[in-house]
Amino acid sequence: MNLWTLIFIFLCVWAIYLFIRYLAPLRKREEGFPYVSVELDGSVRELTMRKSI
Repeated sequence: MNLWTLIFIFLCVWAIYLFIRYLAPLRKREEGFPYVSVELDGSVRELTMRKSI
């Protein structure tokens, strides 16, 4: 292998790394809960907008 082949392989691996690191989602998007209350014992419950104020 010559130097250009090693450089090409390095650039391909680097491009794959950057794609996985910044562009590929690791998990699907979740809706989530806009208002959540965390109690002192660590339990979580969902609040409505009116209860959150």
